[in-house]
Amino acid sequence: MADERDARLEDALRELKEARGENRALRAELSNLDERLAALERSVVFRGLRAVGLQGQLIQRKAGQALLRSGLHPLYAKLMGGRAERAYEDWLARHRTADPLRGVATEGALLSVVLPTRAPKLEWLKAALDSVASQTYRNWQLCVCVDGEIGHEADEFLRGRAEEDPRVVVVRLAGAGISAALNRAMAEAQGEFVAFLDHDDVLEPTALAHVSQRLSGGGLDILYSDEGYIDEQGTPLQPSFKPGWSPELLLSCMYMGHLLVLRRSSTLAAGGFRTEMDGAQDYDMVLRMVEQGARPGHVPRVLYHWRRHGGSTASSQAAKPYAQEAGRLALEDAVRRRGWAAAVTAGERPNSYHLVPEKRAEELVSVVIPTRNATLLARCLESQGAGAERIIVRHLGNAAEDERIADVAAAHQARLVDYAGTFNFSKMCNEGARAATGAVLVFLNDDIEPVSEDWLVRLCGGLEHEGVGIAGARLMYPQGSIQHVGIVLGMSDGVGHLGRYLLGSSYWPWIDFTRDVSAVTGACLAIRRELFAELGGFDEAFPVNYNDVDLCLRARAAGHRVVLENSAVLTHREAMTRQGGTSAEERLLFQQRWGEVLAAGDEYFTPHLRLDVEDLSLGQ
Repeated sequence: MADERDARLEDALRELKEARGENRALRAELSNLDERLAALERSVVFRGLRAVGLQGQLIQRKAGQALLRSGLHPLYAKLMGGRAERAYEDWLARHRTADPLRGVATEGALLSVVLPTRAPKLEWLKAALDSVASQTYRNWQLCVCVDGEIGHEADEFLRGRAEEDPRVVVVRLAGAGISAALNRAMAEAQGEFVAFLDHDDVLEPTALAHVSQRLSGGGLDILYSDEGYIDEQGTPLQPSFKPGWSPELLLSCMYMGHLLVLRRSSTLAAGGFRTEMDGAQDYDMVLRMVEQGARPGHVPRVLYHWRRHGGSTASSQAAKPYAQEAGRLALEDAVRRRGWAAAVTAGERPNSYHLVPEKRAEELVSVVIPTRNATLLARCLESQGAGAERIIVRHLGNAAEDERIADVAAAHQARLVDYAGTFNFSKMCNEGARAATGAVLVFLNDDIEPVSEDWLVRLCGGLEHEGVGIAGARLMYPQGSIQHVGIVLGMSDGVGHLGRYLLGSSYWPWIDFTRDVSAVTGACLAIRRELFAELGGFDEAFPVNYNDVDLCLRARAAGHRVVLENSAVLTHREAMTRQGGTSAEERLLFQQRWGEVLAAGDEYFTPHLRLDVEDLSLGQ
């Protein structure tokens, strides 16, 4: 028996040795392939062809943006918009067919739908009520508040519906405004949760079924879904996909939109809708509920269709010009309640905002810049202005260049830290952090130039918000396209820069907003010194790639949030033809450490856009 056992053990050890040998051979072959690919990407021919292609795409995109803002917009929309609308219409048809709740009658806890109306178009009002009546979820209640005169036909229609179906309740006010109408309709609601529907919009047939299913798990007080736009005839135009719960994005705009579902008791505890916030009453309500501990959730499905017409902000924000000011007042009120030292300014898009923090004079910020190029370093430092400690980590290797770097550092009163050895971005950053004395560390590539003087205040301001551990910036290529607006897990070869080379995105407009993200690039990354030390700094096992994402994921695993501060804008002169790529060893290590997290998907992205590319195109 012992001899047989020894023989089996020897066989097992031999097989293990052979497997290790095969593994080493495969790793060597993979590394060889990586080196050959990197050599190809560095070649003059490849870089030239790629640069021409990217420049052509950029010209086309800029031309499209110019047409959208010109008198030729109708022609552009007819030529290009129709194709995009047909693509979305096909996508929506596929998702309706694949809906697991399609055609399934379900029941559960009572859900109350609240619908305020004022001077409605009868055809659209009928469509809205029909979309509730045709829900596959049967246990609903519809509470309609007529605010002012609506016309004889519409009034008779509502009376008839209420008489036909006891689930429909109609109450009236004499032109008191949207908040008063919502509060009056909610007074009739009997469900613990209320869903809000505008009188010119429609619900998907399975909307309430998906809401009930998501709420059945418990723990939520606020629920929102993806939505789509339809034209006046009800034809699908464009989707509005949304990320999971993002506290920072809520401070930029009322991104939840439709379908919005609120726990009724929580809205009452918050004091109901406030008439002084008419136009942004839902934004104000959610801000107050979140402050009181309400927990939001997201259904990543198009459950609501928002009709575009002349009187709707879905068509033009100019339809309700007061909404921008109402939203600003709601956010300013939230800032006051939270005791933050920040001003609210208008964002780049309608009904969006920036929080501009006051600079904390007593808090020193240390900017750590690894470099081996005096020209890039000089340009980087000259564009920054004063107000921070600057640590230059000099990668020794060329005596003449080393001397020029020393001169540049001295001219800008920056401290110099020397690093010798093979290139290791993580080690260089860690060396700089050890020499820094600031309470906040900002890691900055030497090929980056700030666009505005207050970039550092804006970047570090996000770290003041509860739970935020790391902040990143909006980085743009010199030609004006996006280089970095956050990193998505599971994209490209593991992680990707969403929207790289784009000017914007209709499918994912959130690239233009400050928001929570899974990770940000180390090319411009802010973190508190205390947290950086707690996390052990950058992992030096990642000398070139993934070190920034690894740091962000470790911070999130420790309970901290990562944010992209969109108003901190810098130019990144990263080569438009990225030389080389990720190494096999770094990819394998990253996958081994974070493979399960990557496979779980990115909560701050959508499953409906492609992950194999970074261009935010519609998926299957």
